[in-house]
Amino acid sequence: QFLFDYSSFKGKSYLVEDKNRRNQFQEILPKNKKLIGLSWRSSLPTFSRNEHYLSIQELEPLFKIKDLIFVNFQYDDCKAELAWVEERYPGKLINIDHLDQFDDLDGVSSLLKCMDLVIAPATTVVELSGALGCPTWMFSNSSEIDWRKKDEKGTDAWHDSITIVDIKEKGNKKLLVEKIYKKLVQFASSVR
Repeated sequence: QFLFDYSSFKGKSYLVEDKNRRNQFQEILPKNKKLIGLSWRSSLPTFSRNEHYLSIQELEPLFKIKDLIFVNFQYDDCKAELAWVEERYPGKLINIDHLDQFDDLDGVSSLLKCMDLVIAPATTVVELSGALGCPTWMFSNSSEIDWRKKDEKGTDAWHDSITIVDIKEKGNKKLLVEKIYKKLVQFASSVR
């Protein structure tokens, strides 16, 4: 079957998390803080693919925003990156050590449903988050994602819960982070 236009895409969530596991995660996560799920790259970094991703160092301005706690959704070895954040911003980026984020998608789904917002590039994290109906910002630094924007707000064609955050000057990672930062400051000040 062909999808002829954006109205052919349903955009609704179609996955359901394990509510018991979600409750277990909620028990260990901080209370009374906005929780932001964060992933910044693919597990398959190559020169051509890296244009789509950000480094943890490039995302540093986000960790300066008050009243937000970030939760790691980077699903490969990122110990050095987590240590970099912890050294500079203690307690600002939580990692759930006992969750295998590469192989336990059921657990990842349950953790995603605990988030107030998820921020990630076009990876499994974004697609899973959208399929669950989680509020998600998919950052894009390339025109390859432009076709997925079905309106001027950046609503994703596949998942209505995903907003594509990008800039006109493709490839400028500094400007992309500035845009994410500004949107996140606004989000942080909104009523929970």
